[in-house]
Amino acid sequence: MTLTIQTLKRRKNYIIALSVLMYCVGMSSTDIYISLLPKMIAEFQDTAGLVNITISIYNLGIAISVLCIGEISERYGRKNVLLAGIIVFSISAALIAFTSSLGIIICLRFVQAVACSTIIVVPRLIFKDFMDIKEFAAANALLLMGLVLATSFAPILGAYVGKYYSWRACFILSSMIGVVAAIACSIILVESNINKLQRFASLPVYLNKYWNVFRNTQFLTITMIYAMNIGAYFTFIGLASYLYIVDWKITAEIFSLIYALMSLAYFMGNITMQYLIKRDYSVDSIILLGVKATLFAIAILILTLIIPLHSLQIIFLTLSITIIRFASALIAPSTQVLLLKCFDQNNPSIALGLNMFMGFAIGSFSVYIGSFFINYAFYGIIFLTIAFSSLSVLVALLRPISRFRL
Repeated sequence: MTLTIQTLKRRKNYIIALSVLMYCVGMSSTDIYISLLPKMIAEFQDTAGLVNITISIYNLGIAISVLCIGEISERYGRKNVLLAGIIVFSISAALIAFTSSLGIIICLRFVQAVACSTIIVVPRLIFKDFMDIKEFAAANALLLMGLVLATSFAPILGAYVGKYYSWRACFILSSMIGVVAAIACSIILVESNINKLQRFASLPVYLNKYWNVFRNTQFLTITMIYAMNIGAYFTFIGLASYLYIVDWKITAEIFSLIYALMSLAYFMGNITMQYLIKRDYSVDSIILLGVKATLFAIAILILTLIIPLHSLQIIFLTLSITIIRFASALIAPSTQVLLLKCFDQNNPSIALGLNMFMGFAIGSFSVYIGSFFINYAFYGIIFLTIAFSSLSVLVALLRPISRFRL
């Protein structure tokens, strides 16, 4: 065991905690202003579809960048790339706060997303560098706790910040937390990539690598289960504020508490996953449990369509999305661990990057498609969520991952 690996193992808990903080900062950059979208529309006097691009462009930026960020960290080192990413993220967030043009904000959101891709990809590669598969699964689950924290507290915090200040203050706050994370990153992390690439391969070589991974049936199965689940949730993100706040006249503060409920469901799913890991459940059996929960949520969504009472529609729709969040906590980290296990000796960073590209691309697509249903947000959320969730379930049933040879 090298001195670097020994140092990483000694600092494992600090590295995980730092990764959670950075993940929380990166993923909260959308959730923190999600309840304030109607206020942005009023300020810019523009269409809801254009304001929603600030969400979809963020997902698209992440989708594109994750394709190459892993390979960049192979060349220049995990720590350097991660530190640069969090610094650029903080700067772009600050610039958004002081920009008066919606077009420039959309461009800066893309830059912010590129920076955020380092926060999403690189910590997992650091974990892979010095952890065994069980440690990795547990650490990856904890990493996604950053997503739980972001979706729990960011919407609540954003709703109150927007009430007393404005949506711009949300980005100032993100920038300040990013600066703290950058300082911590420079102190805590040591370089885990001890065998850096001497130089990048040619573009055709990379395209061939991506193609070989993409056409792998195991990759496609694992990724489609994960990506369609992501699409289902981002449908809700894109339309929920218009449905709950504009159509159903629920206050932004109450709406943020509904988001917190869904985050609690993700937290419970995360705890469930870690409990199952300790009980020696296989990752494919955990994924299957998430798929079954998704199927149950689809049934509730169908029931929501035929319920005549307005109050029950609110309860049933919220319940179904909450169950999908619980299922996501089982599916997302488990599919990524299974994926890296499948490609452990064959382009793992390429596989992870392409997996995340497809997940965030589907998320961006679902937000974009949802913008056409803003005036019919209730039916848009239900039909699109059923469509994405059903595809996730269908893939899992047609191609059982328990049969994979690892």
